[in-house]
Amino acid sequence: MQPCDYTDQMNSLVTRTIVEDELTELKKYWTLGSELVAGLPVRAFYLVSDEGYANLAILTGRSIVDIESDEEDLSAGYISVTTIQSIARVHFRAGSVQTVPNSEDAKLTVVLSMIGATGSGPYWIAETDSELRHLSVFGAALVNAINER
Repeated sequence: MQPCDYTDQMNSLVTRTIVEDELTELKKYWTLGSELVAGLPVRAFYLVSDEGYANLAILTGRSIVDIESDEEDLSAGYISVTTIQSIARVHFRAGSVQTVPNSEDAKLTVVLSMIGATGSGPYWIAETDSELRHLSVFGAALVNAINER
């Protein structure tokens, strides 16, 4: 069964968010990130933007591209790529996780444990009901991708 491709929906939402929230740092990283996933089907994505901070997670067939930026702290931006094969576990927590920064107001926190790593891997936080729904969909797609490996 071929997974759905949400590339167009993601491109539209990211472009709109960059303009509406005036996220010049996200735009910089998005330009590079979109080149990294060009031609790959987007199985799921999760975008959160709040007061100049933005995080975009993109699930492709074999990897997760995670883009983070902060308009206040220009040194905080990055792009990371995690292969599906390197994920040991996906942790879902209804609420905050003590070891995850800024998760105090979380309704859902999703944290990856990586094979051979001692600390946690990438994580995503949902603070609103809308973010909760979107992160739940992203998390389910991630679990499905892991089960297919």
